[in-house]
Amino acid sequence: MTARRLTDVGVAVLACAFLAAGISACGSSDATSTASGGASSGAAPQGDTTALRKADSTWATGTPPAREQAFAKADNGKKVRIAYFVAAAANPFWAKTTAALQEVAKARNATVKVFDGGFDPAKQQSQMQDALTSGRYDAFVVVPVANTNLIPIAAQAKAKKVPVVVTGDFPLGPRFDTVEPQVPGVVGVAMTPPQSITDAVVEGVLQACKGIDPCEIAQISGGFKLPVEANIYKSLQAGVAKIPGGKIVAREEGGYLVDPARTAMQNILTAHPAVDVVMTTSDAMAAGAETAIKQGGKLGKIKLNGDAGSQEGVAAVRDGRWFMTALQLPYDNGLYAGDLALRAARGQTIDDTSIDTIQKSGLEIVGTKVSLAKTPDFSGQWKNG
Repeated sequence: MTARRLTDVGVAVLACAFLAAGISACGSSDATSTASGGASSGAAPQGDTTALRKADSTWATGTPPAREQAFAKADNGKKVRIAYFVAAAANPFWAKTTAALQEVAKARNATVKVFDGGFDPAKQQSQMQDALTSGRYDAFVVVPVANTNLIPIAAQAKAKKVPVVVTGDFPLGPRFDTVEPQVPGVVGVAMTPPQSITDAVVEGVLQACKGIDPCEIAQISGGFKLPVEANIYKSLQAGVAKIPGGKIVAREEGGYLVDPARTAMQNILTAHPAVDVVMTTSDAMAAGAETAIKQGGKLGKIKLNGDAGSQEGVAAVRDGRWFMTALQLPYDNGLYAGDLALRAARGQTIDDTSIDTIQKSGLEIVGTKVSLAKTPDFSGQWKNG
């Protein structure tokens, strides 16, 4: 999205709804959980983790560049205690980031304490403040619920020499088109910029309409009132204006869920049976739309676009049932974030503080059948629910 400030409430919705691709498990328990790994408090490894560098055959637990970075030989002698603040622990997208961070910690003489924000900006802010006051942690990794309320705490962390690493869906600060650290205290960012994802879903529509004139387009939005969705629609309108014969004929809300999206698609088909392309802002909504398209006898006649690169979405694109999904890499996010946090806590050199995980992976963010064919081993890094 364009470089502009979103409200904390709007960004809180954004984090779960759009970039984490419409998961019904956005809420979570109030409990704070703990996970730890790595060596004991005795002799610490100086650690060659070469055996861990290789990704599995599907890249589900990290692309090769991410695993190379996370498990390169490093001095892991100082025990590091990481406080990890996740927006919502039950969300399956972010759960993969948690798993990756824990894997890095286990291999590199560190522990991770997981603080579940329960998708509540105030709760996450309080958790981070309390953790800093306790003096128990050497580094913070945060998947923010909101983009501005944690900025003062990051500055306080800097004063106490506790480095802050941001991952998840957007950085701390007003800009959403960059992965550069924006505020004092943030020493590194590992994510794909939201603007890149917006551009990808719009580009998917442009590609889907090629050779179709006129091209009737419908959008299933997570929610019309959300700032992120307003920006996506504005970008979509600008993109469609470049398509000869392109026209947005319908826009429905799907709530980032399967069943409402199915109903939305049924409404679209009733009013516009000749629709050519349907753009959704989550793979969950694309799955619901697909069911309605199939029931309406239109499977194979409508180009369907998803978002967030779930395993289900990637498979649907490879099978030719969907036209595209915008890729995201939650496991890579956690691998890079873990490496950044450990290096910062140990006072080691950090070569790159601004990591666009899709860019680093070599994958094309617009995941079509053609682009995915270039990386046949990739199947997605998370499951949609």
